[in-house]
Amino acid sequence: ANELKLHLTETILPFWENLADERYGGYYGYVDKNLKLVPDAHKGCILNSRVLWTFATAARVLGDEKYLEYARHALRFMERFEDKERGGVYWSVTAEGEPLDKTKHTYCQAFAIYGLAAYMRAVGENDPLYAVARDRAFRLFNVIEHHCSDEGGYGEAFEPDYTPVGNEKLSDNPKLMERGEVAERTMNTLLHVLEAYAEFYRAEPDEEVRAAGVKC
Repeated sequence: ANELKLHLTETILPFWENLADERYGGYYGYVDKNLKLVPDAHKGCILNSRVLWTFATAARVLGDEKYLEYARHALRFMERFEDKERGGVYWSVTAEGEPLDKTKHTYCQAFAIYGLAAYMRAVGENDPLYAVARDRAFRLFNVIEHHCSDEGGYGEAFEPDYTPVGNEKLSDNPKLMERGEVAERTMNTLLHVLEAYAEFYRAEPDEEVRAAGVKC
């Protein structure tokens, strides 16, 4: 346990601390196999959400508030992925934070909730950004439940106006793709929706969130 904790605090977390983009916000989107930074690479919402979850959870579990600085850095950048008119978050933005891939994937919405809820758990209601994280999480929860779900469960990939599109992003079976077959629904996405709702309920014991998690 001590060895794992040392590796986390002296290697893994510092690696991500050094990838904070102080110019445009968020975290750099790509480092090659030789650890060379590609500063103009696009930034994905899933990566930013995972970084938010990681530093928020590190602060809570390790009891070290210094990690909240990095969590807040990710949290502030989350708004760059948001569709202010129709709700939801885009798949990716440019290095500068402008919308790039405007696909709205259920998997992506769920990861954003997961990160936001982790921040809520880490800081509590007195934190100045708690309400920001809470409101965004509820907005995304409503997007998933109102635009991405149906009687059969959860759809996956959508246009900005929530028109369904092909799910190539998560259809990672090469043999199926060669035959032109795309998985319309995946266990991967469903598990991450459930995971996000569970974390959100821990942070905010809301009955609608609990009921949606049971439905998963």
